[in-house]
Amino acid sequence: MGRALALAARAGGRTSPNPMVGAVAIDPRTGRVLAEGFHLEPGLPHAEQALIAAAAARNVDLRGATLVCSLEPCVHHGRTAPCAPLVAAAGFSRAVLAVSDPDPRVDGRGIRFLREAGLDVTVGMAEGAARRLNEGFFQRATGGRPFVHLKMAMLPDGTVHPGAGRPAGITGEAARGRVHAWRHLSAAVMVGAGTLRADDPRLTVRVPATRPVTAALGASEEAASAIPSDHEPWQPRRVVLSASFRVPPDARALRPLPGGPPALVIGSVEAPVSAETGLRDAGVETARVLGEGDRLQLAAVLDALGSMGVSSVLVEGGPTLADALLGAGLVQRLSVFTAEDPGREAPQGPRASPHPPASTWRPPGGLPFTGAWLRDLVRERLGNDELVTGRMP
Repeated sequence: MGRALALAARAGGRTSPNPMVGAVAIDPRTGRVLAEGFHLEPGLPHAEQALIAAAAARNVDLRGATLVCSLEPCVHHGRTAPCAPLVAAAGFSRAVLAVSDPDPRVDGRGIRFLREAGLDVTVGMAEGAARRLNEGFFQRATGGRPFVHLKMAMLPDGTVHPGAGRPAGITGEAARGRVHAWRHLSAAVMVGAGTLRADDPRLTVRVPATRPVTAALGASEEAASAIPSDHEPWQPRRVVLSASFRVPPDARALRPLPGGPPALVIGSVEAPVSAETGLRDAGVETARVLGEGDRLQLAAVLDALGSMGVSSVLVEGGPTLADALLGAGLVQRLSVFTAEDPGREAPQGPRASPHPPASTWRPPGGLPFTGAWLRDLVRERLGNDELVTGRMP
């Protein structure tokens, strides 16, 4: 199952609003992998379909094989044909599934179909990791809005480094790699206009996405070997919030990315139409939601993103955006990095922030931040930095 999860993670957030799914066919006598596949993006073959096609291309007989899949096979017609009948027709004798599909069109029907077709079906292997991988998909299936993962980085006294929008300004290499893995697994990454102006972050994935499931989900090193070292990471949609649309069109986070979705600036319905002109001329997409003075209604922001097919959002803004999201109860996962050495790896050169490290953040529960009240709490040491992450109660 670790291999199936690693395969699923290869696609990253590009599958949104669909889930990330991986599938592996195993010879039950030898344990040898016969074929494998994963879902790449909406409209393309599902993981089971990709696996069966790969086996057919190599003349591999799947009769009597065991299917290991990170999500229950579907039974409904969408952009592609249903998977459960294809699995049964391929001749699998057993299916090991991580978790059932919460989509009302599936919701156990795929499991029942396979059992009625004579397959031995086991459900629940590595269920926690499978749910963690697709938090956005499960959130949208039950709540409608995108899953919000808030990431913050600070010093032990709550000081937020000038590079609050860029983890490289306060944390070490291991922590930065974790954030890049989160970006790869997210449909969108979001900051406020203040972070964009102060830090000029890129908000892109700039490390090879060879181990996103290992880094972000705690799977085994063997599982990560399923991801080729030359696999290109997904570049999430970069979202900037600015009620007035007054952000520099040449900011790095707004520049076009080859093969990636265009950046998006969300502003207020009350802003003049002319405020969007410079952004659109630069190839930036814009959207409008209800505002409250110089602030946007964050619930409306998430509703707008959900309507665009965004299932998960990694928020990397500063204290103002963080507190607003937390205060509105819109955060599902909170991750806080605490750095030991305030001087290590500070940004250098022309892109370094000119502002002193005077901004502070008081996290929920106060300082020192322990996150003891979070659900599914995980504390982890990443180099000289500490990560505390968990689900909001």
